[in-house]
Amino acid sequence: MTRELTRDEALSITLELWQWLAKTGETSKSSWPGWKEHNLKGCTSDCTLCEYKIQYGQYCSEICPYPIHFGHNCLTDSNYKDTPLTRWFKAETKLSRQYWARQCVKQIKEIING
Repeated sequence: MTRELTRDEALSITLELWQWLAKTGETSKSSWPGWKEHNLKGCTSDCTLCEYKIQYGQYCSEICPYPIHFGHNCLTDSNYKDTPLTRWFKAETKLSRQYWARQCVKQIKEIING
């Protein structure tokens, strides 16, 4: 990463990324043109929330807005079931990727809006 992020910046940029994925149905977060625009080439896991956590050297559960809000990490819920992110990774069609990306957008908006 080339710069530090605040919590609000990390959430805002993550929202932009997932809105783009929902629109395009792309298969890779690293394809997003916004990485360069936001000077974040090489961002950890192509996720500004992961990058935000790492810059403070803390565990996800201690600082990442996702587990703090939902009570579980972004990959597996509290019942060990797939989250929208995991389902997006597993999606095999463009329509399915767009659907699961829209679910990620909803979750990010829920975090932002408290």
